[in-house]
Amino acid sequence: MRSFFLFFVALMAMALVCSAADKAYQAGKLVDVDSQLYSKLVGDTTVIRHQNDLSVRVGDVIYIGECHEKRHWSSCRPGNWIVGDPIEVWIEKDSMYLRKPNGGDVRTKIVKRVRVR
Repeated sequence: MRSFFLFFVALMAMALVCSAADKAYQAGKLVDVDSQLYSKLVGDTTVIRHQNDLSVRVGDVIYIGECHEKRHWSSCRPGNWIVGDPIEVWIEKDSMYLRKPNGGDVRTKIVKRVRVR
């Protein structure tokens, strides 16, 4: 039983290392942050939520990622970013991950790509 446990721990450690190695962050520039309020009916209560559109330029393409803040907490909050500052970006299929200044990532759904001339 002990050897199974050690094998399981080693397997999980390898999976963690492999998943971290797959993230290839690129240097980008935060172009714009657009935050809009909207109302959502939850049961009998109307709650206010935020939709954030985050625009990031990587090379000659501007990626616009959309995310929605949850009720109590959200990794979608732009945090302490300043438009025009450099930012680390990881793009995978239709998702864009932005590295927060204080650590962690914000996951957005890419809704638009614009080529810059």
